[in-house]
Amino acid sequence: NDVQKSKKRLIVSALCIVGLCLLLIVNWISLHRINENNVEKIQIGNSQTASGFNTEETAKFIELFNSASYTGKANEQGITPAWDIYVYYRDGSYLIVSDASGVGNFEVRLRDAFLRTAHYYIHSEELETFLLGLMNKP
Repeated sequence: NDVQKSKKRLIVSALCIVGLCLLLIVNWISLHRINENNVEKIQIGNSQTASGFNTEETAKFIELFNSASYTGKANEQGITPAWDIYVYYRDGSYLIVSDASGVGNFEVRLRDAFLRTAHYYIHSEELETFLLGLMNKP
């Protein structure tokens, strides 16, 4: 009887550990990807007068951002970017994607309505080409 109780405890403990690991993975992914359904608007800069991306530009930005390579946690030294892209979420959170040194390199900072933060680097030459094209259009 004690052996059965020990086995049950072991199984329950293992399931709890697996569940916790899954929650951590989902949380990590949610900090490093953009869910289009949660986006209120995306714009270049933080000015109240800045025009937001149109529907097609928003979809393309999200696609390119989500396919970018994660290159590591930011070192907290900060950069002086030439430009910033602001992604505003419906819940009041926002994501700042900044130009970083080197072709296709970006610094990403998240300020979440749930008080979560993330600060990391991504790489995508396609995303940089897309954004520079938007900035250079008349």
